[in-house]
Amino acid sequence: MEFKNLFIWQKATELAESIYSLAYKIPLFEKYGLGRHLRRAFDSVLSNIAGDSARCSLAEAITQVELAKNSVI
Repeated sequence: MEFKNLFIWQKATELAESIYSLAYKIPLFEKYGLGRHLRRAFDSVLSNIAGDSARCSLAEAITQVELAKNSVI
């Protein structure tokens, strides 16, 4: 299954857009600390969801989603 068709990918992409928008509104003195961290965390989330999706079994897909979740926590 193509990862872009996954419901979780679509929701994570929507959330990432919101996070990026929020990160750009952070005051300049925090932009390169907190803002950068938020952007990198959601890049990691999307990468983990997309990772190996073409050859993933259900168990591997669950592991990828767990990795994505842990990127944010």
